[in-house]
Amino acid sequence: MIEAWLNLPTPAMIAAATGFFFGFALFLHWLTFASPARVWVQSFAGVVAPFFSSTAVILALMFSLLSSDVWDRFKRAQLSVAQERNGLHSLVVLSRATDAPEGLRDAVRTYLKAAVDNDWREMAEQEPTLESDAALDPLLRMALVAPRAGANTGASLASAIETVRNARQARLALANQSVDGVRWLTVIVLAMLTQLGMALVHVDKRRAQAAALTVFTAATVIMFTLVALYEYPFSPPFSISSEPLRSLTAQIGSD
Repeated sequence: MIEAWLNLPTPAMIAAATGFFFGFALFLHWLTFASPARVWVQSFAGVVAPFFSSTAVILALMFSLLSSDVWDRFKRAQLSVAQERNGLHSLVVLSRATDAPEGLRDAVRTYLKAAVDNDWREMAEQEPTLESDAALDPLLRMALVAPRAGANTGASLASAIETVRNARQARLALANQSVDGVRWLTVIVLAMLTQLGMALVHVDKRRAQAAALTVFTAATVIMFTLVALYEYPFSPPFSISSEPLRSLTAQIGSD
């Protein structure tokens, strides 16, 4: 359920979160002042404001852990792209050496084309990146023959190819990392409990309850959707750009 919501287009995701939390807020308001059980519900009048603060504090703590994990994954994905670009740039520089393996520049160009043209689309859809897998093979084979090159060139070549391989693996792992549905479900339940606490505090004040629920629910929707939009680092609307690799492709073409 959580993963299905996170995979919705941005407008649908926002609409679903808005409908869910405001729907629950409207249900609480109706239950308090218009339902057949309103007399029983209003018998809870007298609950003091600090009553719901405990759930709000726990919600803030759990949501900070969730958002911290999402931001950290997004930053690590950005770093992996930067490291991959640096490794590929080193290979481009090494391809100009007189003792560089034959076809190194063509292998880098082929890998970049596969990564830029296919990887980003497939990562956004959480699909296997088969074409770039095949494009990486020639570079890995060159790492095996790197010792035959000059001492300095061979060591640098092997190191750069290893950097590219490791950075690519990190990028793909972060793109396809499974959603922590339990943590998302926990913060959703805590948000609903906080809404319930606010409704109980204002159980005998119609306008005060409506105002409190509206403000808190609006903040909750904004908070949830903002973090949800960063859950997948390579999916829109805040997807990490392939421009670092694309610019290197243009650089190879201009050489």
